[in-house]
Amino acid sequence: MHQLTQSVQNEFWFLFGIVDKDLDIPLLMQILKNLPANKQEAYIATIIEQNAEVIDFLRTFVGISDKRMYLELSYLFAKTKYLPTDNTNILGKSMYELDKHPLSYFKNLITGKEHIRKFLCAISFLN
Repeated sequence: MHQLTQSVQNEFWFLFGIVDKDLDIPLLMQILKNLPANKQEAYIATIIEQNAEVIDFLRTFVGISDKRMYLELSYLFAKTKYLPTDNTNILGKSMYELDKHPLSYFKNLITGKEHIRKFLCAISFLN
């Protein structure tokens, strides 16, 4: 029997990855202090748009591993249309293709400002 399948726990951590435990407490306090009562999604989207590296901090804060996040984002981007009438996904590929992209790929989409709407459209489905 392979080590990965010796226990349910081993298999789980292989599939979903391990969450980093380093948190920038001052950054967390700043984000929470400025968190509005309404339109919290827009606030978080603005923070991410200003600095794509904040994604790693927020991901860690909510307990999502890098692997789980990039797999979920890869799936969302593959299955999300920009317009309902489109025959392709928001990356311009077939709706039947599913390419796995590292988290850095999605951060680069944010850095390229023309793609920010597509990224924010896709992450809005994470709620």
